[in-house]
Amino acid sequence: MSFKNILIKTLAILLIASACEQEEFTGTGLESLREFTLTPVPGARINLSSVDRQGELVISWSQARSGFDSPVTYTWMLDEPNGDFSDPLISSLSDNDGSATTITFTNEQLDDFLEGRGLDIGEELEAVWTVSATNGDIIQVADSAVITLRRYVNAIAPFSPITPENQSTVNLDIDNPTAEIIIDWDSTFIGFGGEVSYTWLADEEGGDFTDPLLEYVSDNGGIDHQLTVTNQALEDALATLGVAEGQATTIDWKVIATGAGLEMSSSIFTVTIKRFFTPPTAIFLVGGSTSAGWNPPTSIPFVQTGEGMFEIYAYIEVDGDGFKILESQDGYDGDWGAGSDAGQLVQEGEVNFEVSENGFYRLSVNYNDLTYSLDRFQWAIIGSATPNGWDESADTDMTFNGGKGDYSWTVTTNLTDGDMKFRANDSWEVNFGDDGNDGSLEINGANIPVSSGNDVTITLTLDPVNGYAYSITM
Repeated sequence: MSFKNILIKTLAILLIASACEQEEFTGTGLESLREFTLTPVPGARINLSSVDRQGELVISWSQARSGFDSPVTYTWMLDEPNGDFSDPLISSLSDNDGSATTITFTNEQLDDFLEGRGLDIGEELEAVWTVSATNGDIIQVADSAVITLRRYVNAIAPFSPITPENQSTVNLDIDNPTAEIIIDWDSTFIGFGGEVSYTWLADEEGGDFTDPLLEYVSDNGGIDHQLTVTNQALEDALATLGVAEGQATTIDWKVIATGAGLEMSSSIFTVTIKRFFTPPTAIFLVGGSTSAGWNPPTSIPFVQTGEGMFEIYAYIEVDGDGFKILESQDGYDGDWGAGSDAGQLVQEGEVNFEVSENGFYRLSVNYNDLTYSLDRFQWAIIGSATPNGWDESADTDMTFNGGKGDYSWTVTTNLTDGDMKFRANDSWEVNFGDDGNDGSLEINGANIPVSSGNDVTITLTLDPVNGYAYSITM
């Protein structure tokens, strides 16, 4: 062999030895095993589950890599607390016939082992465990770790609500009071067998259920994993809790499962339930910020625009402590105010409606969903007879005469022969025409025919009592 070949072979052996030393390999000859460590079991305790007997428990450790990446076989061992693993309680190849860095047991397998050791239900075994890694005739054993195994105890399996879904809303149906609402949840079972019974609980949002607002045994005397209630039953329950007619309340609900002297609580769902409501047939505007003042007999009637829907046009000021809605001109019983959420209508609420600036407003109320909107309006004329024609970007603005109780707008301008309409805020969303050409106005009514003239005064009157009208003075 030449000197060159001898030198190359020597260098190769030195490089292999150097690599093994850097990786902290141990062994004999040219083969070796890298040291490895165990992955601690969280809390060093395993409580075996009687309700998940086939559930898997996985114990793991790091890899003991061989010097030449040859196969490594792992054996998991369990021994007494002071044992040296020379005669372990359990000795078993790891997963995948010993090639994996994990070993998997079921709850049932470990419980059977503990039972065989003479442990009664719920008793514990404290032990140590380790893993040996084998590569040919080389064996590397990791430092041991403590583990506590506890036998099955009787338990009720966890379960969850299903419907009404979390964060959903249930609107009680006044037209179908006997219609049923189904509340249901997962079924559960007792680990060692036995009958489970269920109780449905409801509490205020964020409550702790120590004194629940509602409590019902489930169907079939508590056996079924559902509760059937009627619209009327929930309506009566909410009324008893002080929830106003037509108002909604948000609750948390859960289910308690009991049996064999055990108890298990489901997770919690949150749901909003809205009471029955019959919308009024007439409502009135009252308040110091309006021309009515705080005097119910002089309150101003709204115009009904549909079932449960009303609107009014009025001048409203910032001063005067706001305003409210009445259902009668006889007094404040059942008055309506602003809710905590934007646009929310609340009966007998303490918060008055308010505006942020003086102006002419349309107040729209919808009792079907208990909402309101308050829109500030600027009225104008538009049409072929007006100075800017039908140019939608150039309405001819009108001037509000100003003051509580004054519902008129005026503009003095030159007209040509043609048509015109009134509209608000440079938009067709709210506009008036005259279907009968008689001086009265209708929403989305027909175009108003006019004749030419100079310095013509046009007056728009939006009087909620006497109706909507206009006049043209040449």
